[in-house]
Amino acid sequence: MVILRNLIKTSDNIIECDYYPEDRKTYGHVSINVETREIIEKDSKREENDEIDMYFNHAALKLLKIGETDDFKNNSFKSEYYVMWY
Repeated sequence: MVILRNLIKTSDNIIECDYYPEDRKTYGHVSINVETREIIEKDSKREENDEIDMYFNHAALKLLKIGETDDFKNNSFKSEYYVMWY
């Protein structure tokens, strides 16, 4: 599981957030253009040998999905979004 926090819309097409992997002390930050699907920024605060990139992929996909919602269009985000997979 990964938790997305601090979501903001920085322009008409760009959304960014911090993502917090489950049971980890580290977190990352991602910024994506939802129209072109281009990653604008990818930054992670890593511990050595951390597997945070796996969580990045899930966070980025969730941001793209949020970019298709009314939340994005209205710049009205929840305080947290959860992403779970099996």
